[in-house]
Amino acid sequence: MNKTFVASLNNHNVYLISDEEVSFYLNVLKINDTSNITLDIDYRNKNIISDVINYYEKIDTYNISLVIPSYKIDNKKDTYRTECNKLSKIINMSYNFLIHNNIKVKEDINVIKHSKPNDFVTYFNSKFSDRITYITLEDLVALEVPYNKITAANINFVVGKPELNLTLKDDEMEEVIKESTKEVIPNNTVVSKQRFNFATSGYVSYYLLGVLTSVVTLLVITLLMKQ
Repeated sequence: MNKTFVASLNNHNVYLISDEEVSFYLNVLKINDTSNITLDIDYRNKNIISDVINYYEKIDTYNISLVIPSYKIDNKKDTYRTECNKLSKIINMSYNFLIHNNIKVKEDINVIKHSKPNDFVTYFNSKFSDRITYITLEDLVALEVPYNKITAANINFVVGKPELNLTLKDDEMEEVIKESTKEVIPNNTVVSKQRFNFATSGYVSYYLLGVLTSVVTLLVITLLMKQ
């Protein structure tokens, strides 16, 4: 088996693989992962390298191991068996190459469905219907999760804290003042500080009233004793 490096994409390397009987393009994931083998056996522009690379670039963010035969498949009915054997060989070669590159390969095989498939593609899918999923590229892509989304899902985003409003309302300020007048006494019981202001007008009035009451009481007793 011969391999020729064709292109390096973000997530895949593209190779041209061949032997004396078959040749095909295959993209290989750069990371260890699990993938299906997907055949596009009816790709129209397989002989133009730039188109092949553009095709692989379109699916580079998806876990799709795409096989594109680089030769024209014979669409004559008397060659169907020979062509099936060639594709079976391509599948086995792709499998071995992927395994060699630490890619786990699922047993199911996809075949890309085009709007106007040739007769051989229809025959191939019906013959191996128990092993093949016949699907459009759009539907296949829809089933896969893009690698950029997988990467994003594993990132621990740092969410900034909202700005704090340090302006206190009047009632909040009163509560702060109350809390600031507390102290901790040795027995760990929290009590509020007591502020004693004896020299106030209220306390002076009580003292004067008491003195006057005592004087009046003594005068009354003196007068009664004289009578």
